Amino acid sequence: MPTGVYIRTIEHNNKNSIVNTGHIVTDITKQRISDSNTGKKRSIEFCIKRSEQMNEWYKTHDAPMKGRKLIGKNLDRVRSLQTGVKQSEKTKKKRVETRRRNKVGKTIFSKIAKENLSIGAAKRILKGHDNYARGKRGYFYSNINKQSIWYMSSWEESFYKFLEQHDDIIETYTEQFMRLPYMWKGSIHQYIPDVLIIYKNDKKQIIEIKPKFKLKELQTQTKLVAIKKYCLDNNIIFTLITNNIFSNHYLLN
Repeated sequence: MPTGVYIRTIEHNNKNSIVNTGHIVTDITKQRISDSNTGKKRSIEFCIKRSEQMNEWYKTHDAPMKGRKLIGKNLDRVRSLQTGVKQSEKTKKKRVETRRRNKVGKTIFSKIAKENLSIGAAKRILKGHDNYARGKRGYFYSNINKQSIWYMSSWEESFYKFLEQHDDIIETYTEQFMRLPYMWKGSIHQYIPDVLIIYKNDKKQIIEIKPKFKLKELQTQTKLVAIKKYCLDNNIIFTLITNNIFSNHYLLN
């Protein structure tokens, strides 16, 4: 072979791809490749070029993890592998630097990523699987609904128990019952109202429980505008409660 740089043709690459299809790489070979790449840093030009190549490839191929969900044994296996694992100082430093990309201590997310994160969080809440909720959360049995009710704060728990004392006027009530999209900082987010009450006289009421300090937040104000418009369009009474002292005047007679 002549000396110098050897550039493989597309036909040669396609031939190699066909030959190597189904070929199993041994552990020794994997380790040898790993050792040879240890400590090497890829240039920015290489990363950009590689990213463009993968984007083109995914236009005609499915991503290997696209649409896949870890369930059952696979999820338990991943969790068991991560349990008790300690990150090296190098890994911790790298994660911190990643979060500081926009110089304010937060990771930069694209508009689509933000919307997907909001939808995912809303789905977890609706299913009662929100592991990121702050404060007290859990279930209690509702005699009105004849089933367990999920609450995400001590205020919600107290309010639901308050509703149980008014089974003479309340037909049923539903907690975290819907996703309401709203615009926030240029992307679509999902807002989940606290409770929908259906009375025996067929009246409907949506109640949101928020402490007063939350009302100062611009995002909370945007949520309230969205839910008020929804209630107005659907002939539903909206009530905002800003304390944990519940009285009969909050309910519709």
